[in-house]
Amino acid sequence: MFEGDEHPFVISDLDTFVDVIGCAEGDKWLEKIEWDENDHFKVQLPTPKTMDFSDLRGWLVKDEGISKLYPRDSVVFCRPESNPDLIGNFDRVLVVRENDNGLFEITIREIAKYKDIVINLRSHARDPDQIRSFDLKPLRLGPGIKSMRIVGVVVASFALEPYRDPAPSPGWE
Repeated sequence: MFEGDEHPFVISDLDTFVDVIGCAEGDKWLEKIEWDENDHFKVQLPTPKTMDFSDLRGWLVKDEGISKLYPRDSVVFCRPESNPDLIGNFDRVLVVRENDNGLFEITIREIAKYKDIVINLRSHARDPDQIRSFDLKPLRLGPGIKSMRIVGVVVASFALEPYRDPAPSPGWE
């Protein structure tokens, strides 16, 4: 058992809630980056002692293949960040691309830096055919893409274990 402060979480009567404001779904183009406010929902998080939750936002992962790390229906929690100098090598980030039709794709990539310059946003897709990386030096957006920007750094995530119908186990009664 832990005693006193020998654990990483704050013990509090106050609950920490984070708004889930949109979804990350690679290869799906959306009209808006965030859902309408009435579609937002809150999720409760344990509160690490070292983390400020005041500006975190959650994003629901809706693409089975977006990442090996974040299965469908998991939630990633991001702190807003667009300054590449404050994003570390191997950080996972929320990336928004806008196409020439004004539609948006929201996905998760991993930063690759060389000499403190972001040079690549790597994919960790489950399906090898879906792995695409974006080179940032020089910036290559690809045909039909108007802009691309990093909108947040993933600092935590939540995923349920895959559900299986519980079958009786021998010896468990």
